Amino acid sequence: MKKRRQRQTSAVAAKGGLSAQSMIKAKSIAASILNISENDLADIMDSDQETAEYPVCLGDQQWMDHLHHILQQKIPSAVQLMEAVRVKMKERKVLTEELAALATPVSGKA
Repeated sequence: MKKRRQRQTSAVAAKGGLSAQSMIKAKSIAASILNISENDLADIMDSDQETAEYPVCLGDQQWMDHLHHILQQKIPSAVQLMEAVRVKMKERKVLTEELAALATPVSGKA
C-alpha cells in the first residue's frame, strides 16, 4: 500500500496538481471512514475499466459525480458516503435478483 501511495504521489507531482494530491488524501480518508481498503475503494470508483467494457449509464455517472462531490468536501461525511454506497448496493441486489429470475429455467409445462 505504501508503494502504491508513493506512485500516486509521484504521478500527482508529475501533473503538478495540488487538487489531485488532495483527491488522493480524500480517497484515503473515505476508505478509512468506510472501513475498506484503498484498493477496494479504487475498484469501486474506477470508472475507466468499466467505461471500456460497458457504457456508463446516466444513473451511474450521477452516482459517481455525487461521490466525487462528497469526497471533495472539506470534511467528507461518513453518513453521506455510507448512504451513497448503500443505495448502490441496493441497486445491485435488485439487479442480481432480476438476473437470477431471468436465468431460472422455465418449465415446458404451461
